[in-house]
Amino acid sequence: MPRTNKSKYALLVLLSLGPRSGYDIKGDIKRSIGHFWNESFGQIYPALRAIVAEGLATVHEEPQQGKPNRKVYTITRQGKTALRQWLETPPEPPPVRNEMLLKLFVGWQAPHDTLKAHVSGLLEHFSQQLAQFAVYERILEEQARENPDVLYWFMTIRSGQLYTQARVQWCKETLSLLATAEEAQESSGLGTAARTKQMSGLMTLAQEAVQAAYKGTLEQEEMP
Repeated sequence: MPRTNKSKYALLVLLSLGPRSGYDIKGDIKRSIGHFWNESFGQIYPALRAIVAEGLATVHEEPQQGKPNRKVYTITRQGKTALRQWLETPPEPPPVRNEMLLKLFVGWQAPHDTLKAHVSGLLEHFSQQLAQFAVYERILEEQARENPDVLYWFMTIRSGQLYTQARVQWCKETLSLLATAEEAQESSGLGTAARTKQMSGLMTLAQEAVQAAYKGTLEQEEMP
C-alpha cells in the first residue's frame, strides 16, 4: 500500500497554531518539532501551494520594506476539518533508514578506525541532543504550570529524550564491540574477500532458518 504524503498535514499542524509564512514554518520546525519531523523548503512551498489549491488554507501578501511581499498562510475551516480527520487516522509505521547500521552490516569491509570515527561522531551528536532536550524539558515544566496543554509537547520531548538516551548507550556499546571485533579479525587471519564469502553464506543460512521458523509458526496457528 503506498504511503500517504504527510507534508500537508505537518503544515496544517503548524498553521492551526496561527498564520505563518513558509519561512516561519521552516523556523518553527527547527525550533519545535525538528527532533521528530523535518521538511525542507523544497517540500514546504509545493505543499503550501497544494493546500491552498485544495481550500485547506488561504494566502495573502504583506508588504515588506526593501523586500518582496511576504506570503502569509492561514488555515481555513475546511483545513481544520481535514486536520481533525487526520488526527483520528491511525499513524503509519515510521520508515526505517539508518545509514550507520547499513555501514555496520558489512563493517568487516571497512577500516575499524573509520567505523569508530563514525560511531564517535554519532555519540557526540546524540550527547548534544540530550543537553538540548534537558533545556526544553525545564522550559516546558515551567509553562505546564499555567497551561496543561503543554503536556502534549512534553510527551514529544520525552520520546526524543528516551530515544536519544538509547542511542547514546548503543554508541558506547558499539565502540566496545568494534574493539572486540578488531581483535577477533586480527586473530582470524582471514582477508576481506574470505570474510565476505563467509558472511554471505551465513546470511543465506539465516534467511532459510527465519523462513522455516515462520512457516512452522503459521502451521501451528492453523492446527485445530
